Amino acid sequence: MTHEQLHLKALAVADRFLGSVAEVLEILIELDAQKTFEVYECSSLFKYAVRYLKLSEDVAVSAITVARKAVLIPALRRELRDGNIPLSKARNICSVLDDTNHDHWLGLAKTLTSKQLQREVAKTNSQAAVTERLTYVEANRLRLQVRYGGQKEMWVSPGQEKTQTNPLPRLSQPMKRRETSWDV
Repeated sequence: MTHEQLHLKALAVADRFLGSVAEVLEILIELDAQKTFEVYECSSLFKYAVRYLKLSEDVAVSAITVARKAVLIPALRRELRDGNIPLSKARNICSVLDDTNHDHWLGLAKTLTSKQLQREVAKTNSQAAVTERLTYVEANRLRLQVRYGGQKEMWVSPGQEKTQTNPLPRLSQPMKRRETSWDV
């Protein structure tokens, strides 16, 4: 296969992929509106999307959030359907998007990088300025990553001491799922 043939094939596959994302969003809108997930003994659209549509939990949350916002903001729905905005950027702006500012945010989503867009959202919505990520390092050990605004990433693991770049408290036991807050 020549470089040009490979390039053309890649363009076609990417186009089908973007079209599929738009179709998934449209079907989620219909499933939510008709509460079809309840017929399949799921208490939520999220559980249905994970169990039956085989979406990862992250993709399910993002897609459902965007689908529900697209119902409220038809311009977002059009941009997604036309493939002008990827799902990840649409998810980033959902917390700030409304009827009065959708032109502004959709324009930013089309022109800015994801990081730049996240920064703009954080300026408007301080809640969006905090990002947390929990990942397994070992079977019984988790790593918590917290990013606050433009601050450096801070890591904490069981046994890790509080430092200048790691201002979170020491954890002496493996973390369990619970709500905890730290002053950062």
